[in-house]
Amino acid sequence: MNTSKKKQQNHNPTTPQPAPKKTLRDCARLLMELPVADTNDTEGVLALGIDTAGATNSQLIAIALFNKAKTGDVAAIKELRNLLGEDTPDDVGQWEELVRELQNAES
Repeated sequence: MNTSKKKQQNHNPTTPQPAPKKTLRDCARLLMELPVADTNDTEGVLALGIDTAGATNSQLIAIALFNKAKTGDVAAIKELRNLLGEDTPDDVGQWEELVRELQNAES
C-alpha cells in the first residue's frame, strides 16, 4: 500500500479514533469521584455519621486526613488548613489550639 492510501485511511471519518490520552490529574480526579468499593472502608464513614450510599474516595481520604490531624499530626493539620483555605495562622498559639480541639474531638 502506498503512503497516499494510508493517509486517506487515517482521515476516514468512519475509522474509529483513539480516545484522547488522559493526564495524571484527570485520572486522579476520576478515582476520587468513584464510589467507595470496599465495604471495610465505609466503617470510617459510618463512624462519622455520613451516609455511605453516596460516599466517594474523596470523602475517605478527607476522613483519613481528619483522623491523622486529630492525633496531633502537624502535617495533616497543615494540609487540612490548606484545603480549607486557612493555611496561614496568625500565631503559633492557633496551631496549639487547633491540636487541642482535634484531640478533644477524638475523646
